[in-house]
Amino acid sequence: MRTNLLIALGAVCVATTARAHDGYHSDIAALAGPIEAGDPVALVARAGLHRRAGHVMEAYVDAENAVLAAPDAAAAYLERGLALSLLGAGAAAEEDLDLYLDAGGDAAEALVAKAKLAREGGRLGVARVLYDAAIERAPRPDLILERGELDVALGDLDAAASGYEEGMKRLAGAHVVRRALVRLETRRGAFDRALTLADEALSASPTNAEWLLERADVRAARGDAALARTDREAALAELDAGLARRPTELRRVLRGRALLSLGRVLEAERELAGVMERAGPVADVEALLAACREVAR
Repeated sequence: MRTNLLIALGAVCVATTARAHDGYHSDIAALAGPIEAGDPVALVARAGLHRRAGHVMEAYVDAENAVLAAPDAAAAYLERGLALSLLGAGAAAEEDLDLYLDAGGDAAEALVAKAKLAREGGRLGVARVLYDAAIERAPRPDLILERGELDVALGDLDAAASGYEEGMKRLAGAHVVRRALVRLETRRGAFDRALTLADEALSASPTNAEWLLERADVRAARGDAALARTDREAALAELDAGLARRPTELRRVLRGRALLSLGRVLEAERELAGVMERAGPVADVEALLAACREVAR
């Protein structure tokens, strides 16, 4: 019974994930009938949907009811543990997540949740081991970035760089991982490696503005001010041409970054403030605005 229920839970979770583009509301509503009929599989599925939609208490209630209805269903403990972790009940969350993992559960999210709880509790070495295990199961960019941030917090920049390099290989050079590695290598003073990574991205990318700005930052840190300015001016020209064709908030954010790096602080602040008015916080807008205000003091 336990095996069959776990298989059914997995099938429902996969199905609901595949329909996620329709919106959580319709998926949640579609499970009302099976739940009213007493189906614990549907309860677990709805708990997951509520959690991903940000309805944490609703997720917890559904997962709690699923545990009561089917105490052998490992996935119910996973969902309850994830909800509890979001609700700040760390000890109870870890207990549920351990029950799930001890039952043979293989969802990386259980390990990630335990890693975050360990980090919050100051157990950084434990968190690092858990991130390694999670990445083995699901080598996702977000997990590689989080592990790298943890390595930096531990003061082990070599491990962070090694982790990003490994992530680039496993994820075919994922953009966000490459960017993190460029910035880390710049911080470490490994300018040749940082420039190589940026040049590779520039040769492969159909739009170069972001990578021109990244390379400019490396060149500026290396002391090549003239080359950095050339890259920044080229990025700004590309962004202005792109905005004339198709205005997007991302291009405006990058334009603000380019203007700031060129010392055109008031223009940068106006551009970024406009993004905030239209779209709220986007990417690094708040940090860039803070940098504008710091320079303007």
